[in-house]
Amino acid sequence: MQGHSLLWIGTGDFFQEQAATIQALQSRGFSVLFSTAEQAFDLYWESMPHIIIDEGSDQCLNEQPIAKIRKVTPDIPIIVLGRENAPDCILHCLRCGAFDYLAPPWSNEELLESLDRAVIRLLQSFANTMILKQLVEERREYALDNSIDMIHGVISSLMPTINTFCSAKSANEIRMALFEILLNAIEHGNLRIGYDEKNDALDAGTYQQLFEERTRQHGHKKVRFVFIFRRNLFTFIVEDEGEGFNVKQLPDPRNAENLLKTSGRGILMSYFYMDRIQYNRKGNRVILIKRADKLCVQRPDFRSHP
Repeated sequence: MQGHSLLWIGTGDFFQEQAATIQALQSRGFSVLFSTAEQAFDLYWESMPHIIIDEGSDQCLNEQPIAKIRKVTPDIPIIVLGRENAPDCILHCLRCGAFDYLAPPWSNEELLESLDRAVIRLLQSFANTMILKQLVEERREYALDNSIDMIHGVISSLMPTINTFCSAKSANEIRMALFEILLNAIEHGNLRIGYDEKNDALDAGTYQQLFEERTRQHGHKKVRFVFIFRRNLFTFIVEDEGEGFNVKQLPDPRNAENLLKTSGRGILMSYFYMDRIQYNRKGNRVILIKRADKLCVQRPDFRSHP
């Protein structure tokens, strides 16, 4: 059980109120990271913990961050420390994807037993990873809606394969590059939000309204996303239904007048992170290539056998 990390979503003075529980968890080898509901998703995305503990809200579950996290990692064990012992509340949490619900007053022993079961699930997931190591080739194709949450979800669905064949550094580079390129396809491609228009909206605090307005206008458009793993290479194809753009005309974010602008950074960053990036002439389709840096299974040449 050594080395498993927990993200505890709670309220109040966590370290004072839960001091005994923290000590019990640490004595069993868990590392504990605390977050409020408002910070939970960002902290989860940065730390990628193995298990989530949710103290719950007045509605029994911090639904908004939990829902976003489950879109990224659908199978992550979530243990709810309930505030009510009502059957409808327990059922609600389980329907929302909770791994376990501990009714009040829960004890440290009950929590540790629940964590034991969660670790067993993680070990089963690890066994699936061992099977992935035998993978020779994989291809997937998606038609994605214009949703930022959808970007997190689809990238998360690829990470088991990517993590199997890439170092942590390379896997993180792929994750960040894909997010930026897919976001670019949605914002500037399908929704036709210009770079200056985005910066102005961000400065004015009206970006969310702009995004929602363009989604109503162009929400029918899709982003084609293709993932291919073959011969130690990861290939990603991203194609939007926008009018395209000239990559060479993008403002260089390294110039002094552009240092504080957010637009343009994603594409530049992707060039650093990926081994190769190639746009089509129109500018609405891009191919990204990254070589796996872990040992991969070679395809047997069955033709050489009698």
